[in-house]
Amino acid sequence: MDHVVNALMKVFKFEREECQRIMLEAHRNGVALCVVESFEQAELHRDQLQAFSLLASIEPE
Repeated sequence: MDHVVNALMKVFKFEREECQRIMLEAHRNGVALCVVESFEQAELHRDQLQAFSLLASIEPE
């Protein structure tokens, strides 16, 4: 769980509390929305999360 929180903090520059909330949502539900952003930025963030060995996908709004 710490690995996920630390990865979210590095990728999105969110505060620890927000990253913990996202991590717990994903843990409980199997999926969590991190951010709504442009497709290009989403591709970068997805690739960064995958570099931390996390599953990440881009979903249309």
